[in-house]
Amino acid sequence: MQVGIELLQRFVPVHELPDEERTALLRGARVLSFAPGEVIFREGAEQRRVMYLLSGQVALSSSSGTRSMLRAGSARAQRPLSDEQRTLFGCVAREPCKVLSLPASQAGIEGRLMLDMSGYEVEEIAVRDSALWLRVLARTPHLLRIPTANMQRLIEESSELEVPTGQAVVRQGDAATDYFIVKQGTFSVTRRDDGSGEERIVAELGDGSAFGEDALISRCRRNASVVAREDSALLRLAKGAFTRLVVNPLLDPISLREAHRLTQRGAVLVDVRDPECHANDGLPNSLNVPFAQLRSVARDFDRNNPLVLYCQDGHLSAAAAFVLIQYGMTAYLIAGGLGALGRCER
Repeated sequence: MQVGIELLQRFVPVHELPDEERTALLRGARVLSFAPGEVIFREGAEQRRVMYLLSGQVALSSSSGTRSMLRAGSARAQRPLSDEQRTLFGCVAREPCKVLSLPASQAGIEGRLMLDMSGYEVEEIAVRDSALWLRVLARTPHLLRIPTANMQRLIEESSELEVPTGQAVVRQGDAATDYFIVKQGTFSVTRRDDGSGEERIVAELGDGSAFGEDALISRCRRNASVVAREDSALLRLAKGAFTRLVVNPLLDPISLREAHRLTQRGAVLVDVRDPECHANDGLPNSLNVPFAQLRSVARDFDRNNPLVLYCQDGHLSAAAAFVLIQYGMTAYLIAGGLGALGRCER
């Protein structure tokens, strides 16, 4: 596999480096191949190089019993396999995989790749394993953007949920009441086809993965079921706290006038409704990406161009903006959607 600038731009925080620093990184970049069962690094090892998962699946485990899976292409895989100067977890290939290895000291990026936890007052958080929870939450990319105080409140207002193997946490079609973050273990996400009734696995979740946000933000029912593949643990946050602590600080509703100003400067206008709705009354010069397809095409967007999203009432575009933020995009939504345009400033 050839390593180029486009490949480096997929990963956090390398994508934020100046072009000349990313170019310098290419000289020391390597792609390593690992067979199933092969150790990529051991717990407590000193990190002289920073590694990103390019393909396959790995198992992350610690001596404390924490264990999780990570698959290439997931939102979590945008970050290094380990964010610490000494690894908190051991990492073993579960299947044939490739890993991008970068020198942390080259081009002055050492330290930038390591998570800064100094802003979190662990002793103030009165929950079990609070230090570990902070590490887990820090591996959830969009949570790195919320205020430090909100991260602390999130842990304080959450409850820990033990989930035995085979138990469903949420079921497709149920009302949405909670947001979940995986502390340890693995979960399968399954979706049932309305026509055939066939159920298929659409994703796997490991530590630091979050789920449940789509239905909460869009105010719809659950669009998939999530089932534990092994004895696992979750952090559960009620809808009201999730909205107040996570959604409100991240989402940025704007007026139609502001949307027009952004698109004039190069932002992309995106209609996240179904194609029929877009064809009927979509805004001029807007791109149609239905919400159901958004995750599959999220990496195709240019991260240097902001996105302005809209739907009929603002709820679906809010969920879409939240999804894109998880992929490192800058996303805005038109307040109230098309239904509120008559009240927007023009």
